[in-house]
Amino acid sequence: LEVASDQDFEKSLAAIVSGLAATAGSSLPLTLTGIHNGFEKPKKSKKSQVNNGASLGFVLHLTCPGKDDGVAFTDDTAVPFSVAVHTPESLAAQEELSKTLRDENMTATEKKRTLRKIRRGCKAPKGAKDDFGIKC
Repeated sequence: LEVASDQDFEKSLAAIVSGLAATAGSSLPLTLTGIHNGFEKPKKSKKSQVNNGASLGFVLHLTCPGKDDGVAFTDDTAVPFSVAVHTPESLAAQEELSKTLRDENMTATEKKRTLRKIRRGCKAPKGAKDDFGIKC
């Protein structure tokens, strides 16, 4: 989901969260299982993870009930999916981040350096560092 401005970002995210709450009693309830705020600075990792911080936008991790697929070892009661809320700038930066991670000709050090540079060039919209009162 791409939003055009800082104000639209806040309104869009609030609408998504209230929409999720409204599904609680519906025939297709959605369950929020986690959030990832890609506008926050990535946490330092003890391991040398190339993809640490390789996601921008505000990502909601959700599940919805699914149909039995006949495979015994799969959980059909909670099918996972994600919704990412982006500004035009963060969406373009996210595409660059993804392209960098897929580049097999870059070393891990080059990828980390490039990821940091892309993230620094993408400003967080007003209110994006807020948790919007979301509880998982």
